[in-house]
Amino acid sequence: MRIHIPLNEKGIYELENWQELEANNLKIIEFSSDDYRYLENKKYFDFLNVECNCLIDLYENEDISNEKLPKGLEITRLLIDNTDDERFITLLRKFVDIFELAIKCNTYVNIYCYGDVNAK
Repeated sequence: MRIHIPLNEKGIYELENWQELEANNLKIIEFSSDDYRYLENKKYFDFLNVECNCLIDLYENEDISNEKLPKGLEITRLLIDNTDDERFITLLRKFVDIFELAIKCNTYVNIYCYGDVNAK
């Protein structure tokens, strides 16, 4: 799973127009297939899909709009506050950072899920 956060207007243009992505315009965060499966099994993406009106799923390229970022951040923080699972907390904190950066940059979050996450 790859997360893209445009850092400015040029980053938005590069991402939306399949341009060469430059590090100073876009933050890219990779999650392993194992992390994706873990978050999926914990139903994190189900919460985001409902609350942010999106479809985060395998082989999907999905955006969480700027307007929905506060809701995604709220849900993520709520889940952190209601679990003692350290791995889950660690992964969710990465999403807190992702949402906060996109809010700060007044952009959005693009989530691209790829590959065979069911492979062992």
